[in-house]
Amino acid sequence: MTVTRGPHKERQNLGIYRQQLIGKNKLIMRWLSHRGGALDFQEWCAAHPGERFPVSVALGADPATILGAVTPVPDTLSEYAFCRIAARHQDRSGEVYLQ
Repeated sequence: MTVTRGPHKERQNLGIYRQQLIGKNKLIMRWLSHRGGALDFQEWCAAHPGERFPVSVALGADPATILGAVTPVPDTLSEYAFCRIAARHQDRSGEVYLQ
């Protein structure tokens, strides 16, 4: 599961994207250009040319979070908020910090 955030957005985007490890600390990711992660990446590149895009990758999550990552929700709604609605409880995983 991939976590991204655009430079001018409050919400964090969750997505399930194909990834391939190509080195000890390097992977390639395939995402469709119209999906949240790719849109965040495009906005980041426009706002911060030449800088690395902050992204986090999680290996595994609870079922509600995975459901939030694969369900198309409006860009104004956090997938974490959708997860809480889907699971009918408060998310106790804490904040996710992009580094």
